[in-house]
Amino acid sequence: MKQTIETIPFQHAVHKHCESGAIANMLRYYNVHLSEPMVFGIGAGLFFTHTSKVKVLDAPITAYRYYPGKIFECISKSLHIETGTRAFWNERLATSCLDKKLREGTPVGLLTDIYYLDYIPEAIRFHFSAHNLTVYGKEMDKYLISDPIIEVPVMLHEEQLLKARFNKSVITPKAKMYWIKKMPNVIPLEAAIIKGIKLVYERMTAKYLNWEGYVAMRKLAKKIASYPEKHGAGRASLLLLNVVRMQEVVGTGGAGFRPMYADFLKEAATYLLPEELPCFSEEMHTIANDWRIFALMAARCAKRNDQYSITYKQISEYLIEIAEKEHSFFTQLNKTLLKHRL
Repeated sequence: MKQTIETIPFQHAVHKHCESGAIANMLRYYNVHLSEPMVFGIGAGLFFTHTSKVKVLDAPITAYRYYPGKIFECISKSLHIETGTRAFWNERLATSCLDKKLREGTPVGLLTDIYYLDYIPEAIRFHFSAHNLTVYGKEMDKYLISDPIIEVPVMLHEEQLLKARFNKSVITPKAKMYWIKKMPNVIPLEAAIIKGIKLVYERMTAKYLNWEGYVAMRKLAKKIASYPEKHGAGRASLLLLNVVRMQEVVGTGGAGFRPMYADFLKEAATYLLPEELPCFSEEMHTIANDWRIFALMAARCAKRNDQYSITYKQISEYLIEIAEKEHSFFTQLNKTLLKHRL
């Protein structure tokens, strides 16, 4: 028999990105008021990766943020928040565990495939199995959903939510759920900001992994230069447009999360390095604009519009320039922290 679970007094707010937005909303429920850029920065969300080992829509994956679930994991550790996570293979168990947490009065974050969320406009639904949302109640056979990229809270039938939680894709969500168990008495915000910055520095400047950071950008740039000869015009266009799509469409509103990170640095300056961090924020905004120009060049090239005559080689060279700028940026940012013994 279907039963209604008492609705948790959860405050919904709209954000730019699903994971950082869902976390910001969950933290607010526990009276920790952090902006989405602060959540993203402390959670060390900024990243770049390109690898052929994982494919989305028949193209190598290119991502501009760290791996799904890791922002929540990182910010929880940095702020000393006690949390719980669990993944499932059994649908009945996944549903019963979700309902149990809701009865306890605990909002629950879920990892889902956005394609099966029928409240999302059909024109922008595609198979992406790392979309975050928060469940905060149940009325008979429908769950109350706070999706941070949707303007208002929505309701979703339990069968539809199961489809979204158990999609059998290459990157399966495994019905993963996560929640907050206990908040610390004191939030170590300054230390968490420093840790978040250093983690991003380490990942973006690492030289020993060719699928992440600035090394991956250079690798992708060289591949782009060879696309037409290696794959032919049609396939080359598809591969290049997928890079743009992951940068400009998925999650952030453009420029691969760089504007959000710039906003984080500006806000972080109210806690430390008030003279230096605003300058780094402005520089990151400039780099974000470079990414926008890259996307525009790539889109025009992929559509083979003779009006612009942009070549794959030019796009490759521009991406290498961005890679060098980001490497220099994070190197200097880390040196600034070390200069102040942070």
